[in-house]
Amino acid sequence: MKLIRGSVNLEKLYMTEIPKFMRGVYIIGSFSCADNELISLENSPYVSDSFFCFNNNLETLKGMPSSIPGSFYCSNNCLNSLEGFPTKVGGDLFCFGNLRPFTVAEIKKVCVVGGTIRGGH
Repeated sequence: MKLIRGSVNLEKLYMTEIPKFMRGVYIIGSFSCADNELISLENSPYVSDSFFCFNNNLETLKGMPSSIPGSFYCSNNCLNSLEGFPTKVGGDLFCFGNLRPFTVAEIKKVCVVGGTIRGGH
């Protein structure tokens, strides 16, 4: 497994996909691919902290890690299902402003969250 020490920021690069070189990478820190044009989270790295993929065109979270030790923000995408949603988030979870507003109860059915959950519009 490839290892990166320190957070990785791939924001505002107009990407439609996460680069293939990120597949199988473990980041000691956070990962952000926010504010792009992503349609998929395939090739997502594993993280020791937070994962940010807000403000994209994601219809599903398939391809991302199943466990996020820190916070997870997937707001302002095109999500209409919880497919691919992580099963565990250690920090806060923000999932509002998507095509379908997910309730806190719906999120809790698929994910154990250690912090605050914000769903809905």
